[in-house]
Amino acid sequence: MSQLFYLKECSSTNDEISKFLLYENSDFVTLYTFNQTKGRGQYGNTWSSTAEKI
Repeated sequence: MSQLFYLKECSSTNDEISKFLLYENSDFVTLYTFNQTKGRGQYGNTWSSTAEKI
């Protein structure tokens, strides 16, 4: 069964998803958080936002 994962805080959702992909039988759809401490954008750009704000 596919799942949606929520983390209160993480350094980067990309890094967290990479951990899941190490497992052959991982079964998830997406991961989200409202606070990334070291978020990365596309093409090497940085990405930031205020915690707990959409």
